[in-house]
Amino acid sequence: MSTIKAVIKLFLFLNLCLFTIFSQSVVYLLFRNSKFFFVVPTFFHRTTKKIFGISIEVRGEKTAEKNVIYVSNHVSDMDIPVLGSLLPVSFISKAEVRNWPVFGQLAVIAKTVFIARTRDAVTKCIIDIDNALEENGALILFPEGTSTDGSNVIPFKSSLYELFLNEKLKNKLVVQPITITLTHTDGKAIKTTEDRNIYAYYGDIEMGEHIWRLAKSKGAKLTVDFLHSHKAADFNNRKEFAAQCHQDISDKLQENLRTSLAFKNKVA
Repeated sequence: MSTIKAVIKLFLFLNLCLFTIFSQSVVYLLFRNSKFFFVVPTFFHRTTKKIFGISIEVRGEKTAEKNVIYVSNHVSDMDIPVLGSLLPVSFISKAEVRNWPVFGQLAVIAKTVFIARTRDAVTKCIIDIDNALEENGALILFPEGTSTDGSNVIPFKSSLYELFLNEKLKNKLVVQPITITLTHTDGKAIKTTEDRNIYAYYGDIEMGEHIWRLAKSKGAKLTVDFLHSHKAADFNNRKEFAAQCHQDISDKLQENLRTSLAFKNKVA
């Protein structure tokens, strides 16, 4: 039965992707700067969550500031619909994603800012980020540069924070850390790595294997914590800025995991 349900989920998701590519391509060409630009992407993200049975508990408050970059730990490709369903903004992504089949096209038409890992690309990156903030007011970044199993937060790539401290951005930019905590998969609290790997997508796991495993399951539950925001102008050093955001996110993740473990032990 789980196999049949998984096939149905994947069929629905494929059609959702095709619908989104068609409809958002029209919006991208005709209404790029419209306030309705994110209606279709938000629909895509929320529907993806429903198809795969992903539920979220949101804690904390989103900053009221404009010109915000949200930075979050990264557990799975499904973190994108998780955060995209809460924040109608674009993402910052590595340049290679642009060429991925289907997902690359979805990223392009959602006004993703693609970051190339070369010195020559720095100036263009700053301009692209500044333009995106002017258009949308906010962006989302996963500064680990890769995904993990969700049990810890690996060090952030501080080179990205060098962009944030550029004079063009520094005096207007606010960075708000977000912690994503995976608490349940397949209808039960996480106890093992295998439980985590139903949602987590990292390392040598193949994307097809990952999506199939998630589709066969009952989904996942996560908490999303919006943490205290920081003004870029308060930092002069990219490593200190990155380390502060890393510490904020990591401390909250470990607090959540300890609380979850204590609860499970008490129930047991």
